[in-house]
Amino acid sequence: MVPPPPDSMPPGGATRSLAGRVALVTGANSGLGFECAAGLAQAGATVALACRSLERGQAAIEALRERAPRADFALFGLDLSDLSSVRDCAAAVREDFERVDLLCNNAGVMGLPHGRTAQGHELHLGINHLGHVALTARLWPALMRSAAPRVLAVSSLTHRLASTPLERWGAPENYDPLRAYAISKLASLSFAIELDRRASARGLSLRSVAAHPGYAATSLLARPEGEGRLPLIRSLVRAGDRLVAQSAEQGARPLLAALLSPDPPAPAYFGPRGPLELRGKAAPARVSRRARDPDFARALWGWSLAGLGEDAGALADL
Repeated sequence: MVPPPPDSMPPGGATRSLAGRVALVTGANSGLGFECAAGLAQAGATVALACRSLERGQAAIEALRERAPRADFALFGLDLSDLSSVRDCAAAVREDFERVDLLCNNAGVMGLPHGRTAQGHELHLGINHLGHVALTARLWPALMRSAAPRVLAVSSLTHRLASTPLERWGAPENYDPLRAYAISKLASLSFAIELDRRASARGLSLRSVAAHPGYAATSLLARPEGEGRLPLIRSLVRAGDRLVAQSAEQGARPLLAALLSPDPPAPAYFGPRGPLELRGKAAPARVSRRARDPDFARALWGWSLAGLGEDAGALADL
């Protein structure tokens, strides 16, 4: 079992000892992913970073060693916009580690102009949602070797804004980057809830959980690969970062709570408990009606697995 949190959380929101546990964090070179990796490493876990840039990933490990000098780290390349990279990453992780106890599907993009992944999916959906579903599927054997595996999906307050019918997801007509981002975060949350339901129905020990950081100042809009992001969105978010946002370390606390709470409710969705869930200590968060809809979840499950084809792996049997 994952150890329960102590009465007072140490820096980074980590819990008591995670010695012997293996955690994989995507997008761990900066922002929420870096802070999650730090919290897990400080608690004693072996932390594997899955990053698009190995150079930035290695720099992150050097910084993490200053925060957790006794921790063990590993680094893997991962480009979620190309499922062949997802396959290669998962294969490398499974070669190096017999099992994965905690999978933090954190990496994401926001505010991109319309574009397609290597397999033809709209970029927000392909990277934020489908790439992580494929990674979870490819790591399934390693997850099943854990006594109490846990998979985290990172959603957003914006998931409540996603109202586009499923059959129109990813269409270039009337494309809006914020709508596309909101759709991808609804997909992440709804799929996480459905994965948890299906795992429970089959008596598996795996828990699928989700979290959102509230309004946290991260590098989501500042990464080099994001040079094509729309200037207005970039300016608005940077202004909000200065005036409203909490730090990335504070924003990571709901993610760590979802990963490490001993017996989270179903659906397990955490966020800040302050006004409008923008900031504050971690607590159960509000799930939109659409994300809670079991009919929508089943439709999304089928849509997602159909889009992945053979990369759906073991999830096709759930």
